[in-house]
Amino acid sequence: MLKVYYCPKCDETTYLQYDTNTDCRVCSSEMIKLDISFVDYTDLSVQKRKDYIASEFGKH
Repeated sequence: MLKVYYCPKCDETTYLQYDTNTDCRVCSSEMIKLDISFVDYTDLSVQKRKDYIASEFGKH
């Protein structure tokens, strides 16, 4: 199952099947695994995705 990763430095989102390489492909910073399934994340609208990411980073 795909996992959703987010880079707080450059705002890049990516989907990975394995946890082997979690460095951002854009800026090489470490990405953070989001606590949402790929299916649930892709079902969200663009604005709801932004809101979700904002709420997650309130925790970090």
